[in-house]
Amino acid sequence: MPKQRTHFEQVPVHAVLQLVDLDGPDLSYPKWQVPLQQAQLETEPQKIQEQVFQAEAAIFMRLQELALSADGHHESQAISRATNELLRIKTEKLKWPLP
Repeated sequence: MPKQRTHFEQVPVHAVLQLVDLDGPDLSYPKWQVPLQQAQLETEPQKIQEQVFQAEAAIFMRLQELALSADGHHESQAISRATNELLRIKTEKLKWPLP
């Protein structure tokens, strides 16, 4: 019996990349959003892990900058959502155990 494919696996990566412009102006915080989006789109576990680590490092650096800033409330909220997404990627795509 063939393995059932999820909806995500049925969509060719090149089609997704045409819909998602990773370098486009729509990214408010590209330093950490680009590796996050790349991790979302990647299918190879080793590359997913690399992108997750890059996103986490970029988020950590940005949080250090935001700690010294009076503004950044919207970005802090976006980072909170991003960290939840990174946890989802780790547990669902990389099969890491829940913390």
